[in-house]
Amino acid sequence: MARDAKFTLRHDLMRGFAGALVKSDLQAQRFASVGVGNITVTGELRFDQPIPPALVAAAQSLRPHLAGERPVITFASAVEGEDELYLDGIAQALRHPARPFIVYVPRKPERFDEVASMLSSRGFRFLRRSQSLGAALTAESLPSPLWGGDGGGGPGQDILLGDSLGEMYFYIALADRVVTGGGFTPHGAHNIIEPLALQRPVIVGPEIHTIEYPAVEAIAAGVCLRVPTAEALAAALTDWPGPGPDTIRAFFAAHSGATARTLAALPTQKFSSEIFGPTSR
Repeated sequence: MARDAKFTLRHDLMRGFAGALVKSDLQAQRFASVGVGNITVTGELRFDQPIPPALVAAAQSLRPHLAGERPVITFASAVEGEDELYLDGIAQALRHPARPFIVYVPRKPERFDEVASMLSSRGFRFLRRSQSLGAALTAESLPSPLWGGDGGGGPGQDILLGDSLGEMYFYIALADRVVTGGGFTPHGAHNIIEPLALQRPVIVGPEIHTIEYPAVEAIAAGVCLRVPTAEALAAALTDWPGPGPDTIRAFFAAHSGATARTLAALPTQKFSSEIFGPTSR
């Protein structure tokens, strides 16, 4: 916002705000630099969002049927323009001795069939969530076991295409680590809070302006890895050691509580009466 200081009308407009509730210290500095006063850092409300226990339980139940003993990597919210890059990385990862099982979740439902065609054209062995798992997320319709009975190198499927809505926590809970999509496009990376909520380390591409908070803090804490290139991503899929769950849990706890801080700030902020009117007692 400091770059806008030369725009005096905008500067005057910002000074007209009675105050601001912001996510981070960095954002507070930016608002202050253009004349906003009465700033309170409350954090990110999404750190307080509830986790659907049924989706997590379904993942715990289904993972042995899907992956055996293979590690699992989830690509969450993959966006148009990234697929070829990601699929190259997946192909390399599948040549690794660990041969991870991949969960691939496109960002938009209108891309489900398109991505399925991409996977098929490149010769990946995959199944679609919509065709292979029932509405209750059970293993009843799965060939059992998918991984060929040896926990790793036998014949079977390598990718689950997450072609459903409202089940992101299921896909994330299946994983040992998560790649959050968007970071290899100018539009920027998507939410990393959901993986961190389940103590999953996160990998993102270079474009993180959309999630500056908490990405900057997560990268500094070692719970998120920012990779600059496709080559670095491919290596990180199997070679990044990642943090332990206790480290992620501590980071998440340190950044939770935004809801309570926001509610606490509203009555005490001097702009409260300007927005909501006088409070009767």
